[in-house]
Amino acid sequence: MKIEEYGNPSAETVLIQPVDEHDLSGIKIELEEIRNLTDTDFCLWALRIEDWNRDLSPWKAPAVFGNEDFGSGAEETLREILGLCDDRSRSYVIGGYSLAGLFALWAAWQTVVFDAVAAASPSVWFPGFADYIGDRMPGCDRIYLSLGDKEEKARNPVMATVGDRIRELYDDLGSKGTDRILEWNPGNHFKDPAIRSAKAFAWVLNRGGSKRVASKQISFPHGFSTRYGGVSSGIFTSLNLGMNRGDDAECVKENYKRFFRACGIESESFVCGRQVHGNNVMIVDEKAAKEPYGYKELFEADGYVTNTPGVPLVVFTADCIPLLLADEKNRVIASVHSGWRGTVQDIERQAVDKMQRLGAEKEYIKACIGPAIGKCCFEVGGEVIEAIKDLLNEDASDLYSVKENGKYMLDLKNVVKRCLLRSGVKEENIEIIDECTMCMPQKYWSHRYNGGERGSQAAVIMIPGEKTR
Repeated sequence: MKIEEYGNPSAETVLIQPVDEHDLSGIKIELEEIRNLTDTDFCLWALRIEDWNRDLSPWKAPAVFGNEDFGSGAEETLREILGLCDDRSRSYVIGGYSLAGLFALWAAWQTVVFDAVAAASPSVWFPGFADYIGDRMPGCDRIYLSLGDKEEKARNPVMATVGDRIRELYDDLGSKGTDRILEWNPGNHFKDPAIRSAKAFAWVLNRGGSKRVASKQISFPHGFSTRYGGVSSGIFTSLNLGMNRGDDAECVKENYKRFFRACGIESESFVCGRQVHGNNVMIVDEKAAKEPYGYKELFEADGYVTNTPGVPLVVFTADCIPLLLADEKNRVIASVHSGWRGTVQDIERQAVDKMQRLGAEKEYIKACIGPAIGKCCFEVGGEVIEAIKDLLNEDASDLYSVKENGKYMLDLKNVVKRCLLRSGVKEENIEIIDECTMCMPQKYWSHRYNGGERGSQAAVIMIPGEKTR
């Protein structure tokens, strides 16, 4: 499979589009139109397909037009594409036009690697496709659909069903909680394919939506979850990872599978506990790992440290700070839940000290402060500010501002950073993901924004390698 790369090769979002020679002839028009429709940076991989009807067809089917039957090469094509999607810090979107659009949709029910699908005038008339989808959930939660307003007027009786099929698919996706759109374009199937493809990709880019936010410094499997890409519904739409919020247990289990796979983690069990806003950081190994809902009596802790490979460490948040730590040289990691109460009890120092007990060295510890409520939204009382001052024992006036009502706006992320520095972590090894959960309620759950009616994010980290038996 030959790849033509366009756009910014280092962009976080990669658009993947199977193409033929006709598509490539209009690729410059497509790229220009994408840039006209979105400010989001992207890289586009145009994948040259050798045999269109064979390599993009999910199963064999008789010819609908012409004399060439459809093959069953989609599985092999998808396998090659997935082999390219090996950078877990990037977001992958698959899309295409006509049969490539059908292939992109089919792929969304085969894997959770893709964060979204951009299907422009997809061949959803393909025999057996509606039955293939059935009641199953797609592996992404953003799907763009479009069709020309004259396509369902085709003389071919099979292809003329495309309008009914795409309406049924749109309704089905809506019932499953998928963020979707069905856009009708003027003309028949062959009108402006480059423009239609550009509109599909631009819509996806403008919607955002990766299951996982990642550190740029930590290379061990890890991630901070978002609300995107799960199967839960209602107030838990869609990637709820909280096991005590009232969500359906089977949905939460499926959500863990999806999130972990996006992080490069295949384990079905992990370490977590009942978080109590304290400073208890536990040293754990594989004996503490359980499958979701596998805890009969959860231990109380707000952080975990291990040097055991293959054991994911999970903490939950919905405004509080998720903190991931890794000494990749000495292979020691930590996952910490740090609200203001845990922070003023110096939970960061507890985590660093426990990591050192397992052989970590401060100079090699990398820290990522994940998505959490920002100074813009975190209003606190004077007692919190006094506790922060007592903790730091230094001027902390740069970490808060005073409001007219006598309350304060606190920069908890930088308080945590200050604590890490005091614990001996190098400043150049500390990363802050500058996203506020309360400012971004579509992407994250926020306890303050949602008034407690919410799901939960999770942060996870794991040392690569097999578990010790």
